[in-house]
Amino acid sequence: MNTWSISVPSPRMSWADFPMVFGRNAMLVTILALMALLYAEVAVAEVPYHHDINNRKCCLVIAHAGGGVEGNPYTNSEEAVLSNLKAGARVFELDFAKTSDGKWVGTHDWGLWTNQTQYKGNVPPTYGEFSQHKLVVQGQRIINRSYKAVTMPFLESVMTRNKKIILITDTKYNLAELANTLKGSEIFNRIYPQAYSLEEVEMLAGLGYKRIILTIYKMDISNPDRLTRRIAPIAKNLHALTVPMDYFAENHEALIKLGVPIYTHGPPANINSRELHARFKRFGISGFYVD
Repeated sequence: MNTWSISVPSPRMSWADFPMVFGRNAMLVTILALMALLYAEVAVAEVPYHHDINNRKCCLVIAHAGGGVEGNPYTNSEEAVLSNLKAGARVFELDFAKTSDGKWVGTHDWGLWTNQTQYKGNVPPTYGEFSQHKLVVQGQRIINRSYKAVTMPFLESVMTRNKKIILITDTKYNLAELANTLKGSEIFNRIYPQAYSLEEVEMLAGLGYKRIILTIYKMDISNPDRLTRRIAPIAKNLHALTVPMDYFAENHEALIKLGVPIYTHGPPANINSRELHARFKRFGISGFYVD
């Protein structure tokens, strides 16, 4: 697949960033440079963040993998959920995998989990083994802090206490099994599952899910026109479409024409940028998976 780089200028540029210009156009260049600085400051200041998943306007904040905690992304941990909930987050994306004894738990994948926990046993672990091993990760501010990975009892408890929490699911494993399991949970009506193909959108709808998010990273996206033509007939049945940030930057006009909210994700160093949010807001984005 083609890749595109994102280069977002900082709104806090110094005058040294501008070339020295002499002659009769110097004043015009200076005025334009000043206007650019002022516009960038205002644009970033006016990013209208919100936490209402039913608000189609920018900018919905989605706590990716529970959100960052103490400088650590991708933990899918209780601590991440609770700290970001306290900070105002209400929409959480979490990754799920199944233990060897059939319990769905919060982790991106078993390879990452074994690295985070230094677990040496059989993979996947049992639910008991999973629960006993804390994540030990190295963050930007806290070194070797340990976290407790998310479990379904934890999620049901915290979502029962906080009625406005929304859960977006992600899994690298069997989506149909996960969807069937969650269908019987107490939090079913607040689950927005991610589908990875048009067929899975149909499958989730058949299970009774009303708010489905199609994420395209497993699909063939090499031809944007062909992709949007495939999605268009089912767009009205989607709550949102999730795309990589580079792909949105290159193809936002075609994606916005589908008429569904577009969410985007990317590396923490880029996706957490307020400058990026301001730029993508002008392109028509609806939300960001932030770390």
